Amino acid sequence: MEAKISEQIHGFILEVGFGSNACMEAALPDMCTRCGRMADAQKMFYQGPFSESCSSIIWTSMICAYARNGQPEDTLSLFARAN
Repeated sequence: MEAKISEQIHGFILEVGFGSNACMEAALPDMCTRCGRMADAQKMFYQGPFSESCSSIIWTSMICAYARNGQPEDTLSLFARAN
């Protein structure tokens, strides 16, 4: 997916009010990382807080995102913080 399209989807989700939905909380950062928008995903992750039901999903998503985007130090650092 292109970064431009993901930005539009992200904006639509926030505009409509789905941003507080647990599934959307987990899906938005993942979508960003798959579209080369790592900085946006990091911003969402560190701004938290996330609902209890999706907290572990978001942590896992960010750990995988760092690995997928060739950032092994960040991957291991976040994994260590999660434990």
